Amino acid sequence: MNSTANDNRSVSQTFHSTTNIHGVHDTREAGRMMEGTFGRMHGLALENAQSAIA
Repeated sequence: MNSTANDNRSVSQTFHSTTNIHGVHDTREAGRMMEGTFGRMHGLALENAQSAIA
């Protein structure tokens, strides 16, 4: 990102979500699903933030 000393741009993003997992057999499987889902959501939010201030 190119910036100057007077560059005050910023991006704020807040997620509010309810997650329901159906059809899993144990807590480890549910944990893996949650980790993958939130990892992808975080990646998308980061891409959006970077493109907003680029």
